[in-house]
Amino acid sequence: MVTRGIALALGVALLLVCGPASAQVKIVPTPASARYLASGQTPTIASGFGTTPAIAGKDAAGRVTVGTGGVALTGVLTFSVAWTTAPACVANDEVTTLLVKATATTTTLTLTSATAWAAGDTLTWVCIGY
Repeated sequence: MVTRGIALALGVALLLVCGPASAQVKIVPTPASARYLASGQTPTIASGFGTTPAIAGKDAAGRVTVGTGGVALTGVLTFSVAWTTAPACVANDEVTTLLVKATATTTTLTLTSATAWAAGDTLTWVCIGY
């Protein structure tokens, strides 16, 4: 059973499905209309991201909206299911032009910025296991 996966449309319409529980990668043809799809459960916010942040998405990809109050320079997400090895992750601030560093372990994703995020900033991430 695939606990989390990623589907990508890459030029020649391929579907890439991977997950730590399956320990395999499948590439199969998909319709030209295929879109990115992350499956699995939503991670939880362990710390940071201001007061009352919001989260949407899955372990493989998602979005955190930074809450109010205090200075939010870092935040930690706990994956719903531990990865077999720490995934490769990238992150982005969709609202403010800030560099966001993504550091993953098998159980957490830490997002960090040298400049504080503002309340309402939306931070997105994508993680791929290998």
